[in-house]
Amino acid sequence: MKKLTSRIHILNGGREDYQNFLRNLTPQVLLLSSALLLSTKLDFKRFDLDNWPVTTAFFILLAAFGAAAWINSSNFYRAFTARFEKWQLKIGKLLDRHGVLGWRRRNAARLYAGLKKKRVEFLEFLLVIFFLQTALAIVMAQAILAANAILRVAHVG
Repeated sequence: MKKLTSRIHILNGGREDYQNFLRNLTPQVLLLSSALLLSTKLDFKRFDLDNWPVTTAFFILLAAFGAAAWINSSNFYRAFTARFEKWQLKIGKLLDRHGVLGWRRRNAARLYAGLKKKRVEFLEFLLVIFFLQTALAIVMAQAILAANAILRVAHVG
């Protein structure tokens, strides 16, 4: 039986992916806080063509934040799940052989197999999913706090 710490991907082969994910959170805070600062100059209740430069910059920064968050999360998720590809193929062939059809039944069978055969890896997978969501929430909270602090210092808000 493998040692527990050797089975946890983030402590071994996934260290670099984890560090890259964390490094890429800072630009997300910068993009979103910049967009939030620009949003103070916008009136979302009416359509105004006179303020198009600020509106355009706001939506560009917001789209850049969305893209950065999506790319960073999906890169980390893909790097984390790459080691399960062979196992997923093996389970898929086994399900085909036993005639398990339907999206729900196949996913339930994969879930059961993960819990039964790869308990530590499955728990780590759930923690990674939770971590990705928590990291995005923290980025949003930090962006709001940063924009609010800048507005307070500038005496605008």
